[in-house]
Amino acid sequence: MNNYFKGVFYTALSAFLYGLTPWAVTYIISQGGNSLSNCFLRCLLCLPFAFLLLLRLPKEERKLKKEELKQIIILALSLGITMMMLIGSYSMVGTSMATSLHFSYPAFTLLGSAVFYKEKIRPLSALCVGMTLLGVLLCYSPELNGSIAGTLVAFFSGATYAWYMIHLEKSGLSRMHPMKLAFYLHFFMAFLTGAVATISGDFPVSMSWSGWGMQLIVSLALALGAAALLPMGIRHIGSQKASVLSTFEPLTAILMGLLVLGEPYSGKTILGMLLILIAVLVLTLVDRKQASAAE
Repeated sequence: MNNYFKGVFYTALSAFLYGLTPWAVTYIISQGGNSLSNCFLRCLLCLPFAFLLLLRLPKEERKLKKEELKQIIILALSLGITMMMLIGSYSMVGTSMATSLHFSYPAFTLLGSAVFYKEKIRPLSALCVGMTLLGVLLCYSPELNGSIAGTLVAFFSGATYAWYMIHLEKSGLSRMHPMKLAFYLHFFMAFLTGAVATISGDFPVSMSWSGWGMQLIVSLALALGAAALLPMGIRHIGSQKASVLSTFEPLTAILMGLLVLGEPYSGKTILGMLLILIAVLVLTLVDRKQASAAE
């Protein structure tokens, strides 16, 4: 498998794991958890496992340089804020709608790359983002379950996540060892989400054993799985392509909402899902041919 398809595979698998989050979080909340404590525990519970994996690296490679520390704190802020806004919007507009609105971030990623880093937006990427946004709009169904506040929170979680994607690539952190990045990223995110949960009064939780079990699975699958796979994907294909390939996440979330959570869907929601999938396939297959021709 060449580097390009490795990047595609890592990014798509990361998106699939992230797409299971809405279903898992809904279950955890039904077992006595809440959105903010979920964010904190997701970061906290993975740390012992991430630390054990970090110890497998050479001693010098485990340490953070001063510049790396600064960049990881910025990354933790953007991802922590994204996570709290997105999970908080689930109860306001439903998991599938929230996830779909969150996926405005491919457009924000392209726009941010062009404005702040003067990157050229290729016509194919622009077309795929346009198809993705149209798919997202079709997935958005306020007549089924809508809230203006929830809509805005879910939508702006896309902007903060776009900054995470861009900064992950431009700061060079995507080239850091995945386990080192995962440990330090979630270490600082645990401080952020724990502080917010404590201040808001949502820190105490009284969950069932199955809720705690699901919380642990989510922590390991996302923090040590999806969060480690995404930088590996960006390293090979860049943040712009990764942001569009990550649209496998709302497809997974919508299917889980339909099949498991019983959330309502309309015909235009199905059309939106198809547009997102087509955009992903076009970007992956056609852009690969263009990259091969240029080599």
